Amino acid sequence: MNGDAREIHATASVVEPCVAAVGISKIYRGRAGEVVALKRASLSLFPGQMCALLGPSGSGKSTLLHILGLLDAPTSGRVVYDGADAPSPGGRAADAFRRTRIGFLFQSGNLVPVLSALENVEIPLLQSALSGAQRRERARSALAQVGLSHREHHRPAGLSGGEQQRVAAARALVAEPDIVLADEPTASLDAAAATRLLDCFATLQQGTRTAFLIATHDARVTERVDRCCHVCDGVLAE
Repeated sequence: MNGDAREIHATASVVEPCVAAVGISKIYRGRAGEVVALKRASLSLFPGQMCALLGPSGSGKSTLLHILGLLDAPTSGRVVYDGADAPSPGGRAADAFRRTRIGFLFQSGNLVPVLSALENVEIPLLQSALSGAQRRERARSALAQVGLSHREHHRPAGLSGGEQQRVAAARALVAEPDIVLADEPTASLDAAAATRLLDCFATLQQGTRTAFLIATHDARVTERVDRCCHVCDGVLAE
């Protein structure tokens, strides 16, 4: 292989991060003074990679997820997707970007109370080019993956906490996003449900090269990931 060919081959083999936090700091200012949630945190996550984000409560894990998910803006630093700056949170561009590229799994589930489990899972697909029948089929398939086909017509109030979290997980996965940001996704799940959810994560990771960043305290999660990062007092370290 000549020098030019070697250079072309090396360039082609470089994989760009699907998302990166670049020197992210977040400072909350109030009457009691400043609270520094993140201090120049940098993290790159690559396609098909599953990373656990570890640290005590209040360390900045959820803040980082919210910033990467374009739900909150950093005080300083950049959020980069596929080599380009992400849209600023709060606008239509950020909403559209998040709807098509990011799956978010909140601690509380954040299900719409007046919608059924099936309708909640279908939400990320509403602006897609899929027909109504195709959306429902995708939503049913996602519910089946988390073991809740028999609960598709139940509203959140008729579901247990663990079932609500599994519906929220199905909603996060249904559009096969580029990245899933999950905040304590197994906290309310028993062993069988947690294993099933992590199996769903692994299937999507391998099949579509979706990346996962999972804030967790759960050893069941850390045993299944490719890498772990730690946050303590706003400082991120691998």
